[in-house]
Amino acid sequence: MEADQTRIILNLGRANGRGDGAGRIDEPGQRGGGRRFVGGDAPGRTQIQRNPEKLLKMLVSTPSFNASEIIIATGHGDYPARSYFVPIVAADRALHTDMERGFWGVLDRTNVWNGLRIFNRGGHGSLGFEFHDALIQEVMQRYSLATIEEIVGKHVLFIGKPRITTGDSFMMSIINSNHVALADPLRP
Repeated sequence: MEADQTRIILNLGRANGRGDGAGRIDEPGQRGGGRRFVGGDAPGRTQIQRNPEKLLKMLVSTPSFNASEIIIATGHGDYPARSYFVPIVAADRALHTDMERGFWGVLDRTNVWNGLRIFNRGGHGSLGFEFHDALIQEVMQRYSLATIEEIVGKHVLFIGKPRITTGDSFMMSIINSNHVALADPLRP
């Protein structure tokens, strides 16, 4: 895809909380599969839409994708995959605060603090993810989880903008289930 100058359009779905799954672009010049050829029929420049689930599968199954120059087109600009997707363990408050990014990896713990479900991988300096009750129910239903704690140990992709809290924590609120993707480590 990098050699073909493919541009991936981030599809976060419709406002009702469910994307169309295929991420199709209904425009002239489309040849199926959510792929549109730009500049006539020149196959060297394509655009495809991908939802977070498909992007997570690419991140897990193709390690070179995370380091690639493939452009990820978002509502906030275009970014090379290498700078848009950030491994959770590499999230840095100086580099990633107030910038939309896709944070991915495997979570190893969760707790409840001040009425919010928090997921993260480490201590005070690491990036934490806040889930509100309504979102917890949506994610549990969408991924057929018995409890939200089942996210721990799975591959995740969370899309959003981290912030520094008044208590000096590095946190990101997850406000929409379309900004969440989960995959079993044994089945990327």
